[in-house]
Amino acid sequence: MRIVLTTILLFLETFVLAQTHFYVANRDGDNVLRYTMEGDFVEEFVEANSGGLSRPQEVLFHPENGTLLVTGFNNQKIKQYDGTTGGFLGDFSKNYNLSNPTKMIIGSNNLIYVTQWGTSQNKVVRFDLDGNFVDEWSSVGVPEGCGMAWDSNDHLYVTTWSNGQNNGVAGFVRKFDENGNDLGIAVNTSVLQGPVGIWIDENDNLFVVDWTLGSVLKFDNSGNFQDTFISGMSRTEGNDKGPDGKYYFCDWQLNRVNRYNADGTFDETLVSTGLTVPNSLTFGPDGPTNTNKLLTNTTDIKAFPNPATDNVQLIFKSRETESIQLEIYDLQGKRVVFKELENTSNTIHLNISNLEKGHYQVLLSQENQSFKSSFVKQ
Repeated sequence: MRIVLTTILLFLETFVLAQTHFYVANRDGDNVLRYTMEGDFVEEFVEANSGGLSRPQEVLFHPENGTLLVTGFNNQKIKQYDGTTGGFLGDFSKNYNLSNPTKMIIGSNNLIYVTQWGTSQNKVVRFDLDGNFVDEWSSVGVPEGCGMAWDSNDHLYVTTWSNGQNNGVAGFVRKFDENGNDLGIAVNTSVLQGPVGIWIDENDNLFVVDWTLGSVLKFDNSGNFQDTFISGMSRTEGNDKGPDGKYYFCDWQLNRVNRYNADGTFDETLVSTGLTVPNSLTFGPDGPTNTNKLLTNTTDIKAFPNPATDNVQLIFKSRETESIQLEIYDLQGKRVVFKELENTSNTIHLNISNLEKGHYQVLLSQENQSFKSSFVKQ
């Protein structure tokens, strides 16, 4: 019984660890970074410019195959990455060139809706789950279109950042019926300035994320202002509700990820370094992911000397010494060293003379164990 119970507990621990991470579109880094729920940096999940990714805008896990879909402002196609490794799999969207694509949402019909920022080409576009172009869905364009949300009647609400002058003022929320027919402006500029995101609760109340105000404003389904739900951010864009029931927000200007309680009160800042204009955030899929890098005691590597100059020794206690994978990341989440080492001992001698001065995180991975630590290059 004890053996069975231990096995179950270990399985549950592995499963939970696989879920406790979030992914951030790091716009000016042209990459996607991965963090634990506590805000600890795990890895550069999608490497900078992988597959030509440029200025990522939205990260979304595919509901069927678990791959990661990413829109890039300077890309004409939605990019697709392996949901476990972050490796580039190719362009996802087909037979349509997007114009500055921004945000994505999946409808009850299992189609993917995409907003476009372009001045002349800016209708909401749909693709099926195989990436095939379906149509330009909205009856009117939504210039500078951003986040979207569905209400209980399958009406789609689309945020528009500004009045077209690229200044984040006079933005609004437009409403469409299930067939894409324009139902007019749902929330106007009397309260909003630069809306970029939205979600809708079970009572069809609208929660609009305003980039310019650094706030989330609550409206009823008729567009009447109720109150300010969250405030105190600088330029907020990109958010998601976590499995813990709390709200996670990217602060676009302060390069942070903040967490808020279910009632909108501030909880804590989870990430305050290593980001460069974060503008989208999502949580991992329900299926298992690459847990090797998470099953770690974070002090199992001794880096000596530390700080180091041209050379550093990495000393660790491994049960296996045949092969090991070495990765080093800088504080921006960029992987600067990757090596597959064969027939290694428990001490690795590493030349770091080519690294710039600063703090670095080390990750050593084997099939059944991994080790993590950090050092300073001076």
